[in-house]
Amino acid sequence: MSRESETSSTRRSLVRRLAALLALTCAGVLALLTAYAGVHSPSGALRTATAPAMLDVAAAQTALELADSAADSSLTSDRAGLAGTGEEYRTQISAANQSLARAAESHVAGDSGRQTLQTVAGLVTAYTGWIEQADRWQDQPVLRDAYLAYAGSMLRDDGGVLARLTALQAEQRQVLRRQVSFGAWQWLCWSVALALLLALAWLLVDTQRYLRRRFRRRFNPWLAGACVLLLALLPLAVFSAQTHGGMERCEQHLTAVVDQQQRPGTGHTAAVRAGQKIRDTAEKVGEDMSGTRWRGALIGWIPVAGLLIGALAVRGLQPRIAEYRFRR
Repeated sequence: MSRESETSSTRRSLVRRLAALLALTCAGVLALLTAYAGVHSPSGALRTATAPAMLDVAAAQTALELADSAADSSLTSDRAGLAGTGEEYRTQISAANQSLARAAESHVAGDSGRQTLQTVAGLVTAYTGWIEQADRWQDQPVLRDAYLAYAGSMLRDDGGVLARLTALQAEQRQVLRRQVSFGAWQWLCWSVALALLLALAWLLVDTQRYLRRRFRRRFNPWLAGACVLLLALLPLAVFSAQTHGGMERCEQHLTAVVDQQQRPGTGHTAAVRAGQKIRDTAEKVGEDMSGTRWRGALIGWIPVAGLLIGALAVRGLQPRIAEYRFRR
């Protein structure tokens, strides 16, 4: 009777351990999946949408300022009749329109941002119309200067093109801040995931020791394989820290560009410097976010690892459970 009781107790212990291993594996993998996605999903949006859109809006502002400066210089120079609006003006207007079109495709600021860009595109069309009128009447300084003044006011007034782009940049910065922030929810997810995975590791080791004491076998290769696979998940925390660090540096670079665009007293020289800073920032952002793509792609291996850990735990304990079932 005592032997039957011992057999039943051992089998129940094995079943409970297997159930606990499977439960901890499921819960730990789900928590890790949620925590990992909380870092790497925003990084993908930042890399492919937010950062390019913010740089495109900044580039459009700079191109419009350079275009306006080039048109004013060309139309009011002594050689205005020969030069017209000038090649520099046409190049910068084309660059501004292309930047605005790319920014509109990203939908970073939602419907309000898309409407703002549509309005800005219409204002830019009206602005180029005033410049064309100034070019047409360039031999009459009064009309020419009036049209240039109309064009300048449409560009720089409170409700003009540059003001609307500045307001759009404020909305984009809010989106960027939300994507980069590591708040209470992220901390909770990572804390829960770490606690569950540590508990799973402890239970795997304790089960290994239990089997060694109960069955006089020093090593269970299946549970050892589950431990090794669990350890292989640890670098994911390092990868997440690297990704978030890159996102924070990216935010600093983009914020610096936006702050420079909003400084008063922009002239031709300042606009040229701003354009160079935008190009430099694009390179820095690319460097900071270069590794986020492959690190984010690792999220698909988390559930695979969970399935393998569960399968190894079953393979390691099920034969012992079946052995005691037959004995009973």
